[in-house]
Amino acid sequence: MFEAGIQARLRADVDDWTSWRVYADWLTERGDVRGELIALEHRLATAPLAPEARRALQAQRDALVAAHWEEWLLGWVCPPDVRLEWRGGAVREMRLAPWANWRAVLASFADHPASWLFGSLSLEGCQIGDAGVEALARHPALSGITALNLQQNYIGPDGAREIAASGVLGALASLKLGGNHIQNQGLVALARSRSLGSLVRLDVYRNDISAEGVRVLARTGTLRSLVRLGLGANRIGWDGAHALARAEALPALTELDLRKNVLRDEGVRQLARSETLRGLLRLDLRANKICAGGALELAGSTLVGLSSLRLGGNDIGSQGAWALAQSEALGGLTELELGQTWIRPEGVRALAGSETFGSLARLELERVGIDDDTMQFLAGSEVLRPVRRLNLRANRIGDRGAVALASSETLCSLAELDLRGNPVREEGRAALQRLAARGCEVQL
Repeated sequence: MFEAGIQARLRADVDDWTSWRVYADWLTERGDVRGELIALEHRLATAPLAPEARRALQAQRDALVAAHWEEWLLGWVCPPDVRLEWRGGAVREMRLAPWANWRAVLASFADHPASWLFGSLSLEGCQIGDAGVEALARHPALSGITALNLQQNYIGPDGAREIAASGVLGALASLKLGGNHIQNQGLVALARSRSLGSLVRLDVYRNDISAEGVRVLARTGTLRSLVRLGLGANRIGWDGAHALARAEALPALTELDLRKNVLRDEGVRQLARSETLRGLLRLDLRANKICAGGALELAGSTLVGLSSLRLGGNDIGSQGAWALAQSEALGGLTELELGQTWIRPEGVRALAGSETFGSLARLELERVGIDDDTMQFLAGSEVLRPVRRLNLRANRIGDRGAVALASSETLCSLAELDLRGNPVREEGRAALQRLAARGCEVQL
């Protein structure tokens, strides 16, 4: 049967637009409005659209779904605590509220005609526990699912073992387990799983994991496809950073979240000198008790491909800011986050005078002590020319600083400006209206 065949191809590759267009033509020939929906989705995904045109198409798509989704469900009543995301007239994602009866929802929706593209399930906060994970890991409705969000569910090591041993969840590409209690035993089970080899993203934020579990993950080769690894708010310390810096078992890794792990300067040194992590594009090191020494290590890092670096909540000071500003290794950064890093006005001036930061599209300088004089200096910096998102919350910017921002000739790319928590009064607010008139979203 043609429809069954085309749907099978799309399940295997949801972004196969050639097959989607063939399917859209077939549906349109039969007077099925899903053909029109797919055509809209195709334009949104592939066409170079101006912002206004994109918004108009999105509104048209959303109106089409709103008018027909009940028809596509063929009498199945979607509970009010369940949110469905649609793709081509089929359910792509299901998100359940914490109080939803997830067992009843999955049982009633299994084998529904609209579930043929079902690939993502979120049960965040549903408190399913290890017993619930055991049921999920065997549930036929999840066969072929590619994304599973089980954050904040009271899952312990036994639940992680169930996921690792599941014969149903073998197609998972994304697994979120943040805010549970899987500990080292659970991480080791996941790392050694023979059925999770397709995982591209693994998030185990706040799971009481130490360097012991990270060492096993770093040297066990079953999760070699991991691109994004979230280990934030655990207790891996510099020893865990040492293991990750030598993680030859994770060759595809490009995004690493290590915030709130007490890495200190020694842990940063291990990461910054790593030869195996050269492929990293995004690194989150917020709130790790890093000082100027850690910033100096990053400035001379081997991680020359980094496009995003987040250092907020560390005490790198003005010396650390100066080192970053002079770094040739970090010259490719498009995102730099330095909120609450005690860099003070002299550190901001060092950043503003950088000759290596020429590609920054997002710069976050929340609560770093910027006053009007510093703001006037920053507003004339060439560093800001490519910046589209600028976060200056909770500084000491008044009317003079706001006027300097509004009059800046280098802020030609700015689309979002956050000045909340600054003492900007009537004169500054009036000046900032000029930025808003140019299409910049200004928050005060």
